[in-house]
Amino acid sequence: MRTPRLQRDRQQWIFDYVVQETGRVFHWDEENRELPKSVKSHGQISKHLGRMGQRLERVAAEEEAAGHTATAFELYYRASATFALAQHPVLETNDEKRYLHGRCLATYDKVIAFAPYPLERVEVPFEGETIQCNFHMLPGRPKAPVVIYVPGCDMTKEIFPDPRVIHAHHRGMHVICMDGPGQGTSNLRGLKLTHDNYARA
Repeated sequence: MRTPRLQRDRQQWIFDYVVQETGRVFHWDEENRELPKSVKSHGQISKHLGRMGQRLERVAAEEEAAGHTATAFELYYRASATFALAQHPVLETNDEKRYLHGRCLATYDKVIAFAPYPLERVEVPFEGETIQCNFHMLPGRPKAPVVIYVPGCDMTKEIFPDPRVIHAHHRGMHVICMDGPGQGTSNLRGLKLTHDNYARA
């Protein structure tokens, strides 16, 4: 456990116990484990999920080298989402967080390359900065409604929507998903969340 900086940090053992017993970082009342059984505390999440992400990335690269692009596409997505989940519990912008988020973006570059529909990373201007988004375009329909998806506080734009099944496409719509202030790439760029900037974004 890290050195306590706040009085409540001395109660970390309670959080660690719940993480170990439920296999979840949040939403402890749900049944399915999200974390490997090897995770015994909150502080181990990034390490164990990071290793899972590395393994998925290696297997994806092997499938890509063998010419199995559909399998590589799926594995790169799983690797990217796993790296995104791994970086989330790292609460400081340090080398570990930069590495995990960097692998999340690098593996998602492969998702973009192998996606069976047009998928682009776009930069949207915002108050002198830019917000990075993933634009999942409906094939064959350049002019269509656009769903603007705002990820939850424990997500990044690489986690959702799942590029293997874009429900909005089945309904005739594009989807754009952003890393708002304090999330994913915006957070790593220093665009932090304030009490009102997310609504403006």
